[in-house]
Amino acid sequence: MLGADSMQLVGILVGIAVFAAIGILSGLKIKTKADYYIAGQSFGVVSVASSTAGMFIGGGCVIGTAQLAFTDGFSGVAFSIGCCIAILSMGLGFSRRIRSGGRQTIQEMINDEFGRTACALATLLGVLAFYVNNISQFLSGISLIGSVFPLSTFHASLITGAIILVCVFMGGFWGLSYINTLKSIILIATSVIAAGTIYAMSQGLDELAAVLPERFFNAFPRGAGTDLGNIFSAALGIMSTQSTIQAVYAAKSDNACRAGFTIGALVLPVVGICCTIIGMYMRAVAPEISSLQAFPMFIIMHTHGFVSGIILATTLVAVASAGVSVMLGIASILVNNIYIKVKPDAGTRSQLLFSRLVIVALLILTTVIINSGASDAIMQYNFLSMGLRFSVLFLPMCASLFLPGRIPAAYAMASTVLSPLALLAGNYLFELPFDSSFLGLAVSAVIMGAGLIAGNRRRAALR
Repeated sequence: MLGADSMQLVGILVGIAVFAAIGILSGLKIKTKADYYIAGQSFGVVSVASSTAGMFIGGGCVIGTAQLAFTDGFSGVAFSIGCCIAILSMGLGFSRRIRSGGRQTIQEMINDEFGRTACALATLLGVLAFYVNNISQFLSGISLIGSVFPLSTFHASLITGAIILVCVFMGGFWGLSYINTLKSIILIATSVIAAGTIYAMSQGLDELAAVLPERFFNAFPRGAGTDLGNIFSAALGIMSTQSTIQAVYAAKSDNACRAGFTIGALVLPVVGICCTIIGMYMRAVAPEISSLQAFPMFIIMHTHGFVSGIILATTLVAVASAGVSVMLGIASILVNNIYIKVKPDAGTRSQLLFSRLVIVALLILTTVIINSGASDAIMQYNFLSMGLRFSVLFLPMCASLFLPGRIPAAYAMASTVLSPLALLAGNYLFELPFDSSFLGLAVSAVIMGAGLIAGNRRRAALR
């Protein structure tokens, strides 16, 4: 492990201080629950674009992509392509209908369409699905901190959790948008310059091709079933993510929402391709390092002094902000679907306090899980989380938006429970020739399709 020199450490401290100042100043704007969760619905095109892209330019699209590329070559781009498809679809196809409905969580949509029991199931299973993604953000933070400081996994996880907690307590979704804008600019520029330099040094990647396994350069290095399944899982999972819904509502108008989502979507594949090249390069020149450290070690080895410290600080903040997106999404779901129903007279301060206590508890739980010997494969948790999200929420959400009153609640509840069980069985009990996300969606589609037929017959019988 190389670690960082004194100027890099100065850059890290300065970078963190700048981002902290942004968060503190933005926190002064928080007056209401709407300010905290959806930024008072005041975002223009640039803020929406930075929020949507910034949610994923973090542990998954940067460190996780480089890690997957280190082990499996061009498979690294799967997540960013899935992100692009999801954000384009949400901005151009779903956003207007979501905004017109006035329901700020997917669980609220399900509650209004299918009732309280369906909402309770979607809340419980949805929160568990979102939470899995938080593990990947912690692992990203641990890899970055471990590349710079000689710390144990336990101490690195404590630092990662503390940074996420500070971001949450400062500015909510509003602060997150400002942080996302700055860190996205820095990381996009860094990844593009780094990949361009590697491309030039490697004579168009020819030198990498001479060293790396041939399969690294195939269209689907792990097989079409796995790589296409990952793209598919990421796309539907992100469309079923609460932080994506929050970004839809944060826009000040439908036009700002569509334009911002389109710009944000087009940025992500660029970052994914560049970080894939970085991961493959590190496999060629430093195969002995942990795959988890491919991106941060590239910065330490090939970018010198104060600037590299700024980049490392930005990467750490990117990981933290992605973790904040997950935490705020979970808190929003629990506040809107459980807390205010148990305490209908709870004021804004009480709701914010509850959400922050939930976040503290989840961060402690994540620290315990990571230090109990869990796998360190970032994208494994990312894709699992995405698959669970869409298997629980996607088709019931679509039914509430596009087929209101057409499917009986019993079918939505069956889909919510059986679809994630099928996905998990395919993932852990059977050796399928394709990604288990296809199985999860197939089960959900069959159940919801049967519900649509039953609903149509019932309406026909009543005529």
